[in-house]
Amino acid sequence: MAVVRCHFSQNNGAPIVYDDGYKTTFSASWSDQARNTPQYRELTNATETDWLVLTGHLDGGKNFVIYDGQFDNTPHVTIKVIDARNNLPISDEKLNVALREDQIGSVAMPTDKKGAIDVTTGTASIIRILSNMYADCRPRGELYKNYSLAQIRENGITTGNLCSDARPQAKPGELILFEIPRTFIPSYPKPPLSSVPPVPVPSTH
Repeated sequence: MAVVRCHFSQNNGAPIVYDDGYKTTFSASWSDQARNTPQYRELTNATETDWLVLTGHLDGGKNFVIYDGQFDNTPHVTIKVIDARNNLPISDEKLNVALREDQIGSVAMPTDKKGAIDVTTGTASIIRILSNMYADCRPRGELYKNYSLAQIRENGITTGNLCSDARPQAKPGELILFEIPRTFIPSYPKPPLSSVPPVPVPSTH
């Protein structure tokens, strides 16, 4: 028997199981035990953005047979970190994440193999992010921005991207950030985090 915390796709019956930081997809079926419980209707109406806690087991055909379950109502958002050179996920970043008005006390959170970070947001209303291992592609004015968690959950947010013309539409619950290796300087449209031009000083003569 196993207890898993997962998203559940109603379209193809495949829960995406999150276990110790790894993602595994199992085909799923509902046991008679689950169908006869009050939670069954709630579970079958769940969307792919809802977190579920499911109890079940793997049968001989590696199908996950669900016994029962409930919603995990702890608020979450997902940060996706993408390499602006090739639009591939960055799997070895440790993004600095803060759920407050400043970066003091921010936590370095690692991306998984899909370049994603699952953030438990609790009662926070904003989130701030800063690159760590890579160079940030956002414009300077957006580097210390407070992103609304309510807006992320409702519509998703794609941050600014000075390193390429990629502008993917974030899904509800997603915050998308573009980065590049610190040794790579793009020619389009302009390098990220460029230095501020000097302010001319009037001559005193």
